[in-house]
Amino acid sequence: MSPWRWVFENNPQNMETLTMSRKERARLTIMAGVMEGELTQVQAAELMEVCYRQRKRIWKRYQSDGDAGLVHRLRG
Repeated sequence: MSPWRWVFENNPQNMETLTMSRKERARLTIMAGVMEGELTQVQAAELMEVCYRQRKRIWKRYQSDGDAGLVHRLRG
C-alpha cells in the first residue's frame, strides 16, 4: 500500500499541501520502500547518502509526523 493511500484513508479531513524539494521527495520514496519492506534501513541510508544514525533520526521523524516529517524544519 502506498503511503499516500494510507494518509488519505486515515486522515481525509486533515489533508494539506506540502511543498517538498527533490531531495525530500526522494527521501519520501525511500522511506515508503522501507515501510513496505522493499529496502532495509542500511540500504535506505546509502541511498539517501547519510550515516546510519542520521537515517534513524529521519525514520523516527517520518514515523511520528508522516510526510511532513521529511520537510526541512527551517522552511518558513
